[in-house]
Amino acid sequence: MCGVININEKCFELMEKVEKKQKLTYDEFAEIVGYGLEMQFFYKKRKFGITKFDGFEFYEWEKDEGYQNYKSLKEFADKINIDGVKVKDIWDKIYKLNFAD
Repeated sequence: MCGVININEKCFELMEKVEKKQKLTYDEFAEIVGYGLEMQFFYKKRKFGITKFDGFEFYEWEKDEGYQNYKSLKEFADKINIDGVKVKDIWDKIYKLNFAD
């Protein structure tokens, strides 16, 4: 089991990877979201965002509908999708992953 110091170190490592524009694996992406960091990325010229309030919320920017909300990180990581296609299955086509504006 990881202590708080190790968790923080891992979080900072992932944050640095994002800041240096290094590609994260899907599992790393889910992990950094689990730390409560707001993220954004693009897919087919569409911008998507992730926030953590009462669970994990996944949405397309500038759209009023289609929000996906998940109570647990596992459910979020397993189910977020774009037009019915799971994000984990198209992860290699995701680009411009960054912290939310």
